[in-house]
Parts: sequence; structure tokens; C-alpha cells
Amino acid sequence: MEAPPLAAEETENAVIVRTFYRYRAAQDESVTRTYRAF
Repeated sequence: MEAPPLAAEETENAVIVRTFYRYRAAQDESVTRTYRAF
């Protein structure tokens, strides 16, 4: 009975991690563009 909640939590964490890395990648990309502008 404890498996479904754990699976749901795991999925939620995976989404958070994926969103975080996507945000970081976008940030790094904008920083790189800024440095290229100078």
C-alpha cells in the first residue's frame, strides 16, 4: 500500500529535477550569449 505514494513522490521529484536542470540550462545559455555580446 505504500508503493503508490512513493511512486507519485518519485515522479514529482523527477519533474522538479527536470525543470530545475532546464532552468539552469536556459540560464547558462543566456549567460553565454551575454558574454558573446561583449
